[in-house]
Amino acid sequence: MKSFFLISFLLLSTISSAQIDDFLKKTVGNKDAWIPGKSITTDINDAYPTVEWLDMLSYIEPNEPDSWNNMTPGYNRILLQSFCIKAGTYGPTKGSGYRTAPLLGKNADIVTSIVDKSDDHPEIEQRDIQLLLWAIEAGTKFTDLPNDLQIKVKPLLTASDITRLSVDVSDLSDLLPGDLVDLAKFYKELGSKLTNPSLAYQDIEKFAVTNAGVELDLKEEINDTRWAYIGNNFYIRATPLSYPKTSVDVFYATPVNALRDSKNRIIKIGEGEGSVEVVYDDEPGRDILSTSGNPDLPIWRFKSIILNGPDGEQRVLENAGWMIRGDGKPITGSTGKGVSVETDNNINTPTYAEYNARINNIKSEETNIKKVYSALKKKKKSSQGESGQSDIQDGSFNADSHFKDGMKAALDPGNIKDKQKWIDKNTSKTMEWWQCAINALAGGSCDGDPEKPEKIKLPKFPSAPTETSKQRILISKRSFK
Repeated sequence: MKSFFLISFLLLSTISSAQIDDFLKKTVGNKDAWIPGKSITTDINDAYPTVEWLDMLSYIEPNEPDSWNNMTPGYNRILLQSFCIKAGTYGPTKGSGYRTAPLLGKNADIVTSIVDKSDDHPEIEQRDIQLLLWAIEAGTKFTDLPNDLQIKVKPLLTASDITRLSVDVSDLSDLLPGDLVDLAKFYKELGSKLTNPSLAYQDIEKFAVTNAGVELDLKEEINDTRWAYIGNNFYIRATPLSYPKTSVDVFYATPVNALRDSKNRIIKIGEGEGSVEVVYDDEPGRDILSTSGNPDLPIWRFKSIILNGPDGEQRVLENAGWMIRGDGKPITGSTGKGVSVETDNNINTPTYAEYNARINNIKSEETNIKKVYSALKKKKKSSQGESGQSDIQDGSFNADSHFKDGMKAALDPGNIKDKQKWIDKNTSKTMEWWQCAINALAGGSCDGDPEKPEKIKLPKFPSAPTETSKQRILISKRSFK
């Protein structure tokens, strides 16, 4: 019988999860039995596509609500409690990149439920929740935990959860394949510490998280941490400062209407404070870019951009930018027909190389957009194609892409020297409109009450490190204070 177990476990790395479940059900009578490293399996390979266009927000001052429930539409930054869900690895350190990913693993549903419920139980200390999560990861029986810990965290568990977390398969530890032996030994030692009522939290923490006390300098960005879409018009970007504390950037896109002219150009985004109005230069020859020795190119120049602030205040940017007209291809039979005027500058009149650089950026961004809206369509279970793929070669959408890139350049902080704080709202409004365009392409919308965003289970979206030796970080909605 032992030989059968050994051969079966040696095959675990090559068989499917369903086969593993079936094996466990037959051998130990419970398909939910613990296997080292299988409680939570999320890693960087599971990460969602990154959303590169939200990098436009990098120079905007975010709102800083004191809690998740007080978050306002637009761009927010919140300091939240977070948890270690990869014991035995290093805590976040300077230079570690993170990506948002789904929470996966045999006990992902229990872990999600625990951290989600914790928002309704502020009386339960963060460290007690962390001990429970380590116990789940280590395969420690819930009933073996110290009685006082069981009593404290029991409101976070259902009767079914406790039953699943009380299965004892320790007798199988000697039958594990070589690549799981060291991991099993580590979890066994962690379990012995967790069940020791006389051991201090700091001692358990020191064993579970290498360099647990390291905290990052808030002034320095984590390298390569990107935005990701998590559903219901929410985007997040998480920067762990230490494993119990994470700075979370949240962008919530609210419904934004766009007014267009007879040429399908956007002339206004939004209403009231934060809205943006655009006037194009439609004088003869101004829709053509002529440069020496090169073919003429189609262009729309922004004659003025009107940014609407509080109490009717406005900031008007004159001759502030440009966007590609149509498909951006050279105009056949047109040479030197573009008209130059005294108000031309390097912001509204690009060089031939700058124009083509933007064309190439659009092509690169198109690949990113396809990945993101395909994920959106799958999430919404759209009926537009079984694979969730569709063609984005739509004239209106490409025009919107050109407009977004034009506005990104025009609203660069280097071009605007005053009133930056409320001008940020105009930039944010542009990004909300762009997100609505992406959602519409994916068969959805930005419909809903902007002041009452749909609920999301934040713990379902942990941050996976780009370096496998670092911590997975699970974020809660509980404020870190």
